[in-house]
Amino acid sequence: MLQCTYAWQLLYYRRTRRKNNSAPSFPIPNLSVVIPFRNEIHNLPTLLSSLKQLPISIHVHWINDHSHDGGDAWIAAHLPANHRLIQNLGEGKKQALQTGIQSIPDDHWILTLDADVQLSEDWWKTIQSHFNPNHAMIVFPIKMKGGKSWVEKFQCMEFDFFQSITAGSILRQRAQLSNGAHLAFQKKYFIMAEGYQGHQHISSGDDQFLLAAFRKKGLNIGWGEIPTPVIGITPLSDWHSLLSQRVRWAGKSTALQMSDMKLLAFNTALSNTIVIYAYLNLFLFPYDAFSFMHMVIILVKWVAEWAVFRPVSLNKWFITLLFLIIYPIWVFAVGLSVLFLKQEWKGRPLKH
Repeated sequence: MLQCTYAWQLLYYRRTRRKNNSAPSFPIPNLSVVIPFRNEIHNLPTLLSSLKQLPISIHVHWINDHSHDGGDAWIAAHLPANHRLIQNLGEGKKQALQTGIQSIPDDHWILTLDADVQLSEDWWKTIQSHFNPNHAMIVFPIKMKGGKSWVEKFQCMEFDFFQSITAGSILRQRAQLSNGAHLAFQKKYFIMAEGYQGHQHISSGDDQFLLAAFRKKGLNIGWGEIPTPVIGITPLSDWHSLLSQRVRWAGKSTALQMSDMKLLAFNTALSNTIVIYAYLNLFLFPYDAFSFMHMVIILVKWVAEWAVFRPVSLNKWFITLLFLIIYPIWVFAVGLSVLFLKQEWKGRPLKH
């Protein structure tokens, strides 16, 4: 029964394909860009150069979250006229975002970017027509670029899976996931939804909690439907770093306020645990009376994930199948790490 519930959720939230991908054109809004950063000096020059495509009328706010690699000094020395450097008034990404947002007029749109994103040359030209005034928030797509090593290939495939659920759930008006590295919202609705209030003590999840806050207020959330993503991120280079990141993401699940978000997280964790149990039983007792039932449990999950994953995957079918076989083991490992391992992020202890 649980596997069927999990499969139904995935199939319901899978990305729906629109017949017309062309976006209507809207006037360019009053817009401010907010970029929190901490120890990102190796990424700042590329991002600053890419942001030159923005009109001079759009102000960019760089929020230094107590960097100790010299990144704040580098930014201060290279700021264009429409950019400003602000020191975080507190500690952590949420407080950095809040510090930048509070200085922006209430009638502005706010676009948040992570400091490690890579913008295409036509990034601004592509996204500027998506600022629909009927939306309180717009989640833009992101593409993970890389895939040379196995760990990079694995997380690129997992990220594509997440993006499919993100797009599909938003298009279904039941937004489940977000992209804080490429997110836009109107400040007046940010104020209405009380921003990051109530979860500042949790180390991660600024975008997910904000998404839930907008949903609780019944605000309209849109998907920035772009045929080819114009913003990319680089995969992490080792399994330890990837595990630490996934622990941060998973650790916030119990604090989410929307019941369907909690249900998806719960079903994902328990469904993969049940598949691990089925794997072990098929390996140890391949011919017992329950073998057929265990195979059905596994196949129900695989079919649902295949339906979600294949439309967005550029990999050959057997690579996708290998990913589906391995994925329950990975989810189980992340779950155990959340329970038993102490984690940190950029030199700070991780709080759930």
